[in-house]
Amino acid sequence: MTFISKVSNIFSHMSWIKWIFIAAFAVLLLILPFLPFPQVALWVRILGYAGLYILLGLGLLIHVGFAGLLDLGFAAYYGIGAYLYGIFASQLFDMHVPFWIMLLAGGLVAALVGALISVPVLRLRGDYLAIVTLGFGEITRLLLLNLRTITNGSQGIIRIDKPVLFGMTFNTGTHFYFLIIALIVFFVFITIA
Repeated sequence: MTFISKVSNIFSHMSWIKWIFIAAFAVLLLILPFLPFPQVALWVRILGYAGLYILLGLGLLIHVGFAGLLDLGFAAYYGIGAYLYGIFASQLFDMHVPFWIMLLAGGLVAALVGALISVPVLRLRGDYLAIVTLGFGEITRLLLLNLRTITNGSQGIIRIDKPVLFGMTFNTGTHFYFLIIALIVFFVFITIA
């Protein structure tokens, strides 16, 4: 089944009332940062964090839902990619690698670590796989907290470079909000395909 036929199949099963609600919700999400109500910046930040968790949930859907592998250390891959960006694009080691290069590198390194972890646990299923991956997640968390010279411990890495796209610097919550929405739409379509 091709991508277009899958998308048209999904659209054909939805009634026009559902489409009205989806369109209204999408318009509300797009105009939310521009609405004049108190604490709009707080709501943009909250929805931005919710969007990050939606992105993590989409990854978990592929891993647990489609592949059927119960991985309880899934957040470790997210942490590895995030710390990799923080290390190489901050004043910590004064490297300042661009965001978009590090976005790809962080994803590739996290995928490589996931592949390396899967080699010894390839034959495990169910609870055993969950226990091993939970252990990996805890080991990763403890390493990131205790490698103070590299990760700055529980304080985290500060003064990380802001992403730049087509000359525009992402330095406000609204910029990140729209970037996260675009990534959600992109990855939902990839997941559907």
